Amino acid sequence: MRRIGYYVLQLFFKEFNAQDSAFSCLAVFLIECTTALSALEMFPDYNGFYGIQLNPKDFSFAHQFVTETEFFIKDSDGQCELKFPTTELVYAVVSLCSADDSADIREFSLVETKKDYLKVNIRMSRNFFYKLQLFCKPSNSNRESYKLLANFLIECTRPLDQPRQFPETYASFSKEQVSLESPRDGELSANSEVVFKLTSPTLKKLMVNSSVHSRTEAGFEFVVRTGPAGSDLTVYGSADKSANSYVGLCKYRVV
Repeated sequence: MRRIGYYVLQLFFKEFNAQDSAFSCLAVFLIECTTALSALEMFPDYNGFYGIQLNPKDFSFAHQFVTETEFFIKDSDGQCELKFPTTELVYAVVSLCSADDSADIREFSLVETKKDYLKVNIRMSRNFFYKLQLFCKPSNSNRESYKLLANFLIECTRPLDQPRQFPETYASFSKEQVSLESPRDGELSANSEVVFKLTSPTLKKLMVNSSVHSRTEAGFEFVVRTGPAGSDLTVYGSADKSANSYVGLCKYRVV
């Protein structure tokens, strides 16, 4: 609280998995503030609650999602990784925003999926509170819509000096269970050689700049020369070794 005085705090609730989305008032508190904070960091502008919104088992998450994952995370190095055990492949996207929504930070997050886990990485540039929302596709659903599963409140106490965005990923990045080792920065230097390292249990070959690279026992590792500044570099993949068709996996910006 930034001013001395009295405050009214209302606590609302609803039963877990309740069909009715309305909240009921549970309690009202009168708070007396006798010492105000001189430097006050804002929370994200959000009227909902942090925690699980729906049953994780309906999205193929293991029981540990509930018992081992905290929804308030205090980070001291500007980077945060959340890893959730799953029972099968989960399709997920995240939304990341700072308290004041002053910058577009969507590409400072990266989602990687396997059949037994889902991993979310984020990078932060300011001493701030961040809201991370996890959207997932229900199990055995043919619909393309994603539902909000959980909200996380993250406090960054020591941000990165110069955080770099992750590459932009497409739906096939998750479908093909891609694990990206390098490069993990979304911007590549122009006219330079870059080493790509990634794995996938399903992809048989990749194509970058019209060059095709086959998978080895260790996965994929090859060198690509970037083009001029202002161009894009896209990694394509195919699960069929003999096919000539590819799907987009991720895209980089050349600067």
